Amino acid sequence: TICRVPGAVASLAHVVDRTALVKRDPRDWHDTAEVHRYAAGLDTATHAEWKWQGTDHATIRTSVPMGRVISVQVTHHPGWHATSNGKNVPIHRDGLGMMWLDSACSAGCEIQMTYNGGWELRLCRWISATVLLTLVLWLYRTRRRVTIRVPQVS
Repeated sequence: TICRVPGAVASLAHVVDRTALVKRDPRDWHDTAEVHRYAAGLDTATHAEWKWQGTDHATIRTSVPMGRVISVQVTHHPGWHATSNGKNVPIHRDGLGMMWLDSACSAGCEIQMTYNGGWELRLCRWISATVLLTLVLWLYRTRRRVTIRVPQVS
């Protein structure tokens, strides 16, 4: 178990040089040149503050000089959306399946990251609600069964 890597920044967001990004998926486990370049880029990365606000929202605070980008060590998914100063910030997928943002804010900026889950999350919520409602109705019906007794005539 690795509890902490000495010298590593605990943030999930880092300002790295654009050339440090892994541009394509590795072909196999021997194809590590881009991954090594990315790891070296993280060693010289500028810290970007990453703060979770619940399970589906995070805030990044940093400044991004020209030629640098924000590498976010969270899995890319189309359900993620980013905004800065009310404007959409495009989210890109790197070769490792994580996200990176190209945000031109040389002064301090704040980027809001929001995850809405896309159609998969909506489908799962709909299925869960349907199953829960069906279970409640089934329990209600089984408890409401009334046994009618007919009096016996002697």
